Amino acid sequence: MNKPPLPKCGEGTALTVPALALFGLVAMMAWPSACCGDSVTNTATSALATEAVLPRPSLAPLPPMGWNSWNCLTEHPTEKAVREMADAMVSSGMKDAGYQYIVVDDYWEQGRVSKPERKVEERSGCDTKGILLADPVRFPSGIKALADYVHSKGLKFGIYTSPSESTCGCNTAS
Repeated sequence: MNKPPLPKCGEGTALTVPALALFGLVAMMAWPSACCGDSVTNTATSALATEAVLPRPSLAPLPPMGWNSWNCLTEHPTEKAVREMADAMVSSGMKDAGYQYIVVDDYWEQGRVSKPERKVEERSGCDTKGILLADPVRFPSGIKALADYVHSKGLKFGIYTSPSESTCGCNTAS
């Protein structure tokens, strides 16, 4: 099967709603030259398309780039390690190269939730208002202070949780 012809860089057309969902991300990853204009047409999905047409948003010059604690610290993130990574991202030139995110993944939380498939020692993870609490041993200054530190380096800060009772690691979630 032949691929549909792609517009030349700078040509402006439009994406239909299904094309945006089915084709847009693939086009951005597989055919970067197709993503230079304001929009891309996917004629291959026109049978699925509705009449609604959405303008294509501008693309970022770089993909989101940063560091996630899970990749090297897994179940053992600490405030000290995250601060050191923020410092290293700036001093090594990674920030200047476009890396901008520091993300603390699972295991920053104080609370633990036991599951039938994974028994853990349960402990409360929220204050009286239901706000998630950081582990005071691993993050003695708290998450707000850590986020402020990361922001002071000119970086963006992210933190993981899950939209359920617990995270994959049985930590209290939102």
